[in-house]
Amino acid sequence: MKGQTRATFEGKLNRAGIVTPVEVRYLADESGFEFLFRPQQERSALQDRFPAPSPGILSEIRLLARSGSARFVVTSDPTELGHDILPHLPHLLLDPSWRSIYINAQDQDAAEEAFSMKMPTDPEQWASELETLRAFHFDVVTVDLTGN
Repeated sequence: MKGQTRATFEGKLNRAGIVTPVEVRYLADESGFEFLFRPQQERSALQDRFPAPSPGILSEIRLLARSGSARFVVTSDPTELGHDILPHLPHLLLDPSWRSIYINAQDQDAAEEAFSMKMPTDPEQWASELETLRAFHFDVVTVDLTGN
């Protein structure tokens, strides 16, 4: 990478003997460098399960999200589909480099393929939990709180 400020290449990530194909994005400047690893199998599997909307709608969603003030309300019929797709919407609709978290109620399963967190059963504790997460500066937060 010497002398390069940007690069994208394919690689394999080996973690505890589990090998995952990844796309690697490299970025450097005078303050240091950063690598972004994006799993390849997960993204294609998600796209197979949940096809993306048309390119025009996708472009509009990305434009609204980049504005920094977008808020989307997702409903589905049947309801279970919403629980299945909500954790994956950031990866399906936005640039995969956006950092996202899926927050859900205690009585729901956490998302298997998305970074997720279950809220405590006592809603009085939700504010302190969310305040703790604020320090991580997530780009996208999807929230699925049954009954609210």
